[in-house]
Amino acid sequence: MNILHMKYAVEVARLGSINRAAEALYIAQPNLSRYIRELESELGIMIFRRTPRGMVPTPEGETFIGYARQVLNQIDDIERIYKGEAVRKRRFSISVPRASYIADAFVQFTRRIDVEPTEIYYMETNTQRPSETCWRPTTTWASRATRSRTTNISSACSRKRAWWGSW
Repeated sequence: MNILHMKYAVEVARLGSINRAAEALYIAQPNLSRYIRELESELGIMIFRRTPRGMVPTPEGETFIGYARQVLNQIDDIERIYKGEAVRKRRFSISVPRASYIADAFVQFTRRIDVEPTEIYYMETNTQRPSETCWRPTTTWASRATRSRTTNISSACSRKRAWWGSW
């Protein structure tokens, strides 16, 4: 089932006319009629009863339209959350050569970040290959949590250096 076809069916039900729905959706009326027929045949139900005065949802069609509206509203919510109407996360990624002074400077840098929410990715590399990420948050953290989380960067990298020896 195509989400776009659900949108078309909801619009036809809202306007009660396939011609007005086609105009509102900026598509040709024959194409909209075909999409509605395809949706009906795919579902095995008659969504609309065709009358001289327009399209009227059948009882099964009313049920379908109700569910389709819920699905479309949830899709709109997801788009609103992840496409800009909600707070967007700031992401900062850095890959640096292995050196304790860089890790310490990075800790100082992250303490000054006051943008919420922020994800920070820190990776130390050596000349032969990139090493494993020293610190990669699994959750978004805010500036109030910066001090406690950034301390983990230095300690995590130190533990890995101790574990790997020459690291």
